Amino acid sequence: MEHYKKSFIKKEFVFPVITAIIAVAITAIALYGYLEELPFFSNELKIAEIGDHQIKELEQIIVQGTVKKSDLPEISANTSLGSVGAGDTVMPLIYEPSYENTSNNFCLSGGVLPGEAGNAFIYCAKANGKDIRVLKKGDTITVSTFYGEYTYTVYNTFTAKSQEELKDKALGLGSAVTLYTDKKEAPGISGSYFAAYCQMTSGARVAE
Repeated sequence: MEHYKKSFIKKEFVFPVITAIIAVAITAIALYGYLEELPFFSNELKIAEIGDHQIKELEQIIVQGTVKKSDLPEISANTSLGSVGAGDTVMPLIYEPSYENTSNNFCLSGGVLPGEAGNAFIYCAKANGKDIRVLKKGDTITVSTFYGEYTYTVYNTFTAKSQEELKDKALGLGSAVTLYTDKKEAPGISGSYFAAYCQMTSGARVAE
């Protein structure tokens, strides 16, 4: 009798419970794998790259040092444009990145591209901006894009407390880049934007 009672307990209670636990574990693992693929669950969003075939096509339509903006491939948010070099710091340049893609990258905000008339605003996290903070008039920065190589000379450096002040101080003529850090505070570093206003000295001009 005791034997049948134990067998009944195993059959009716123990085995179903074990089976249910295994099923839940398998479902949880599968669900986690699915969620990892979703952008909001990932620590870093995917960055789009301009294809080699698009670059080769572009090389054929660059005429006398001028790039026609309408001939460029579509540039959307989180697109890699190339890289920026300032002092010993060289990092990828990302167009209109999402927050997850701002770390360890230079970020281009606004519609003005390097080489285009106007001011291209390029920023990075203050943690990555040590070389920006020590730039001085006459220093050189480089911007490498999929449509050309650019050199800029620092015209002046400044700090700003707001985006409005930053843009007011960076007003200028011709093709320029304002390279700046975000305004997060850090030990020994104030909560201001550190910026360098730079004028283009070489590279293909981008025209409409």
